[in-house]
Amino acid sequence: MKKLIFFFFFIIKIYSIENQVHIHRIFIIDISNSMIGFDIQEKKELFKNITCYIKNKIDEMEIENSEVSFILYAADTIIHRFKILNNNKAEVKTFLDTLYTHILKFRHSHLTFFSSSYITLGILASYKLQQIYDATSIKELYLFTDGDFIIPQGTLYPIFFPNLIDSLKQFQLTQDDLRYFFYFPLYSKPDPTINQIVQLEGGQIFNDFENNLCTESKYDSIYFLIKVLDDNLLPLDSVQIISNKNSKKYFTNKNGIATINLKIQIPTFISLKFIKASKKDNFLNFFITPENYKKEYKVSVMLQPVPLSFKFNYELKKCSVYTITNSDTQKSYIDSSYKIIKFYRYDDSLTNLKFILKNVNKSDSIIKDTAIRLNKWQNFYEINVKKGDINK
Repeated sequence: MKKLIFFFFFIIKIYSIENQVHIHRIFIIDISNSMIGFDIQEKKELFKNITCYIKNKIDEMEIENSEVSFILYAADTIIHRFKILNNNKAEVKTFLDTLYTHILKFRHSHLTFFSSSYITLGILASYKLQQIYDATSIKELYLFTDGDFIIPQGTLYPIFFPNLIDSLKQFQLTQDDLRYFFYFPLYSKPDPTINQIVQLEGGQIFNDFENNLCTESKYDSIYFLIKVLDDNLLPLDSVQIISNKNSKKYFTNKNGIATINLKIQIPTFISLKFIKASKKDNFLNFFITPENYKKEYKVSVMLQPVPLSFKFNYELKKCSVYTITNSDTQKSYIDSSYKIIKFYRYDDSLTNLKFILKNVNKSDSIIKDTAIRLNKWQNFYEINVKKGDINK
């Protein structure tokens, strides 16, 4: 597919910063004729208001060692990426200040490019782009469109809008990660397919927001007092907490307590992720508006244990398995239709697990006696059992 490039790329060398979270924001912007004000008079200022909103969102965050990207789409996609170091946002703002002028100049010689609005291509391009970022970074995708979806004529193998969800399955849409999708249906009703993406990914739909894109932003601070507990309601220490509002990592103390202060722009979406080895990740999400804003939030969060899974690859029809740990013994039967045993590790200090496999049909003769050394971040193990392992 023909690539259309007409702006500069600004590249700044980046380096890793210990104990910080990378935050990557991808802005997906429809630049078809209707969005840049050539079809409807009331949209003349819409694009400038979108860039104003984006500048406010960039100002809101303390961005360190992160990236801001723009996917502009009409008949095709145009991608611009900006790597940011030491909170220096000037070049991104310069790009936004001149973007509309560049688009108008480009339109003089590429009229057909702006007559289409290939939204499926724009959304898919944003998901392919976010794949380059590591799993521990926060990824926020913002879509601005007026809902006028037109696939350009002559497109080979077009991706039609009703098939978009199927096309996105490869990216594993889920709320249990650090990726969020925000949708701005401008001068239009929210589309059901895009609504589904927001629901699957976590995020927010900003309805009737076209007149509020460039209002004067209210900045304030917000304070969280958080207590993290296990499933026995006991405090958990050293739980890592990540916010989508800055690059810092927070940790609970020995009493399971953490305090978090954030500078925010209102309205805003706040997500907090809680991470601890051998525990399932958990999330708290807040959509803060002028109506529900308050200075202080006191919340409790519970983390459930993650089961350890052991898959037995064996050549026997049936055997029994005794799971022996430092503190208890469990017994399970496995056969050709059930090969996986799950064991809950409630104690992070558990580092070894011993299995004794016995042949049920031969007076419980030992097949295999094996010990597994556990990694606190690994939850799946495989054990091979062959007929030759039988203790005759």
